[in-house]
Amino acid sequence: MSFFEKLRIALAKRKISKLGNVRNVRFFNLSEIKSVNLLYYLNEPLDIDAREKYKALIAIIDDLRDKKIKCEFTFFADNSLIEMKRVNMTALTKQDFSSFNYCPNDRCYTNFMMDDSQVLINLSPVTCWQLEYLAQYSKSQLKIALQREEQGAKYDFLFKPDNADADSFEIYKQILQYLDTINK
Repeated sequence: MSFFEKLRIALAKRKISKLGNVRNVRFFNLSEIKSVNLLYYLNEPLDIDAREKYKALIAIIDDLRDKKIKCEFTFFADNSLIEMKRVNMTALTKQDFSSFNYCPNDRCYTNFMMDDSQVLINLSPVTCWQLEYLAQYSKSQLKIALQREEQGAKYDFLFKPDNADADSFEIYKQILQYLDTINK
């Protein structure tokens, strides 16, 4: 990692830690959830393996809809993925964020905050500082993320999957099991 990249990450960490966020924290039982915003970092090239990951993410969205839960899916992609633009899917790229410290531009911030939901789930397997900004800004009452080496935003529940090789859909199902037992 270059010196400049380390500096950018250090600036992002500092700024995210200073962001104030007044929100009401609440743990929901699965049956109480009305809306979810999924975050994901798509860093894979457009190949067969990546398409399998995309299919797992689409299966999550479809499963939430089947449960009558409004779902927004916000993802950051290193490359523009025109094929991934669907209803309730927001594709973000480097142009939506500052090249200096990864902070979202005004349009990106406003659009994300308009879709704020009860529960935010960050399923990114690696830290994406652009999404960490959005997660910290979010007013969601419950913020869930995979436990990673570095966390930028403050989450209410950090989740470590049973199987390190589990795909997004399997991890999502494990999170739902926990949400189903909360506040019973």
